[in-house]
Amino acid sequence: YLAELGVQYVICPGTAFPTYERTLEVAAELNRLGKLAAEYGLKVGYHNHTHEFAKFNDKYILDIIMENTDPEYVLIQLDVGWATCAGIDVPAYLVEHSGRIQAIHVKETNQVFGVQKERDYSKYEKDENGRPIIPQEVLDEMAAIKKSDCPTGEGIIEWQKVCDIARANGAKVFIIEREYDYKGDDIFGCVAEDLTYMRTIQE
Repeated sequence: YLAELGVQYVICPGTAFPTYERTLEVAAELNRLGKLAAEYGLKVGYHNHTHEFAKFNDKYILDIIMENTDPEYVLIQLDVGWATCAGIDVPAYLVEHSGRIQAIHVKETNQVFGVQKERDYSKYEKDENGRPIIPQEVLDEMAAIKKSDCPTGEGIIEWQKVCDIARANGAKVFIIEREYDYKGDDIFGCVAEDLTYMRTIQE
């Protein structure tokens, strides 16, 4: 179905990594799905948040994923906003993993929060609809991080530098992502402004 639509990439939007062993299992599954997708001309990828920059054996989880997946079948879609939030030097990271990061999520941030702890929502109490009841302190933390997703070009990310280095090191697709509606009730207007800014970045 996706191949018939002309889709090129199928991206896993995230998962939990409670252990090193689970990280290897995820990598193996990405390899398996990548080989299957290749039969249809598609490529499988993985998208990060901040928790992929936690470490096992002194290595970032995202690095372990890259080391244990086949570049022929599996790519990384780097969310620059989340990576920056985690405290990663994105330009240096792009160079270090040249060729593996083929898609970029364009998302701004105005703060570095560090690596967030993974949350096991299955352990929270459930409401009448079976949804987890998230504690207020967690909601407050999530809101603060969401609000750090400020207008593109007004945060701490050097987008010209990021885009130049990303292109030079194999990035082919740039996707604008907008989580926080800074206009109040016009998230598509926010996206339009983000796109206008990104068009000022040299091709």
